[in-house]
Amino acid sequence: MLRTTKDLRGKLMLLRVLALLEDGSVSLDDPAIMDSLEGLKREVTGPSMWSSVELWERWIRTKDRAAILGLRESDDETSIRLRNLSPLNVLLSEDDRIEILCEVHGRAQALLSA
Repeated sequence: MLRTTKDLRGKLMLLRVLALLEDGSVSLDDPAIMDSLEGLKREVTGPSMWSSVELWERWIRTKDRAAILGLRESDDETSIRLRNLSPLNVLLSEDDRIEILCEVHGRAQALLSA
């Protein structure tokens, strides 16, 4: 279950990336993904985070689209953590990012004023 705005942002960003992957606008071969993954490796701490980064690395190296696409269906703790650590977000344009952040902000404002 999505509990925070960070969780919502992670899901919306991944959904946007998945749409781009599915329509062929972006590819898992993009070198920016590996650069992003290397940055994550330098930043994460703790066994669950390391496990998530290692899983992302395996999926990207093997181009396991099915596993990546599966993240859109589940809102369990592991899926949320994987979405929040996604190295694929680097594939989003600045406009995509801003649009998603505005949507998250709008949803948060609606909840606060309800």
